[in-house]
Amino acid sequence: MPGRPDGLGGHVIGLMANGLGESKLFLDAVYEELTREEEALAVVRVLKSSVSVAPEPVD
Repeated sequence: MPGRPDGLGGHVIGLMANGLGESKLFLDAVYEELTREEEALAVVRVLKSSVSVAPEPVD
């Protein structure tokens, strides 16, 4: 396995909300917290089509 990076700067993280409750708002808050430390952090936001299905391959 690759080693753990020293920081998140320059990396992309994926945030997948399942659409249940306030999951999208929660993950937006997680992203805001992460970017307080690392400004050069990109995010890919995905909202699943249903809470009861696995993510689509495109996700």
